[in-house]
Amino acid sequence: MSKVPLYFFFLVVPVYGNILGKLRFKAKAMGIWQGGDRNFVFHSGTGKPYYHTTPSQQWKNWCERNGFRNVSLHGLRHTNATYLLGQGASIKEIQHRLRHSTSQVTTDTYAHVTKKLSRKTTAHLDVFDPRVRPQSVPKDKKSDNPQ
Repeated sequence: MSKVPLYFFFLVVPVYGNILGKLRFKAKAMGIWQGGDRNFVFHSGTGKPYYHTTPSQQWKNWCERNGFRNVSLHGLRHTNATYLLGQGASIKEIQHRLRHSTSQVTTDTYAHVTKKLSRKTTAHLDVFDPRVRPQSVPKDKKSDNPQ
């Protein structure tokens, strides 16, 4: 299985420390930075942005080569956020990860997920509702026939 190009991981996993800033600083020091003050997600390593279809096409090619169903990069972004919500991450953490301007943007975008999770969580509390009868447990056959 071939490796996913490094720049695809920036959308999925956190970059520890300030590695992007350090790479940018090093490229500037070497005089090869071409990105100015911009921070493109997909660039050549020197700040020069790729043509707008290049990352998606490379991702599609990688998926085909490795037997994965192609999901758009933007779809992966939503999958990431939905998964994190399901695992209990806070809206604030997801907002930061997706770089939304406010937590309200994140809440509005993923409200359908949070409603579903809320219903699921509420269902767990049904055990305390006196109107909800617990499932009866079948009697063991041995206990029916005292010997």
